[in-house]
Amino acid sequence: MRRLAGHLGGDLGSAEPAHILRVPGTWNFKYAPPRPVALARLEAEARYNPIDFDSLLPAEPLRESSEPRFEAPEVIVAGARNSTLYKLGRALKSKGLAEPEILAALAAANVGRCRPSLEGREVRAIAHQAATQPDRPAFSDRARRRNFTVEVWP
Repeated sequence: MRRLAGHLGGDLGSAEPAHILRVPGTWNFKYAPPRPVALARLEAEARYNPIDFDSLLPAEPLRESSEPRFEAPEVIVAGARNSTLYKLGRALKSKGLAEPEILAALAAANVGRCRPSLEGREVRAIAHQAATQPDRPAFSDRARRRNFTVEVWP
C-alpha cells in the first residue's frame, strides 16, 4: 500500500488497511455520529492477489525505521510530561546512553521544558523504565549498529 500511495502521489499516512477497508457490520467512526458500515456491492468473482501488482510498482526505498524520529517539544505540558520524557529516554537509549546519562538528560529536560516540572522520583522512575525496558529486535539491532561517542560535561 505504501508503494502504491507513493507511486500515485497519495498520502503515505493513509497506506494502512484501516484506511482502505471498512468491514461490513462494523462502525465507521470517521463521522459524528458514527455510521454503520454496509456492503454496497459485491463482485465475488473479482478477486486479486496483492502479489499480482508487485511488478507494476517501483520498490519502496529502504528506511531505517517506519516510525518518525522523536523530537522533544520546547514546552512539555501536563498530560504529556511522562510519555514525552519516556520517549526521550528511549531515544537516548537507542543512541547507546546508560541509565545515569538518561536520567541526567531527563532531569534537565524536566526542569527546562516541563510545565509544571515532575517530581524527581517520577523522573527517576521514567529514566529507569526507559533504560531497562526490553527492546524490540529492530530497536536493539539499530542501537548495536551505531557507534556513538558520548561527551560528559563537568
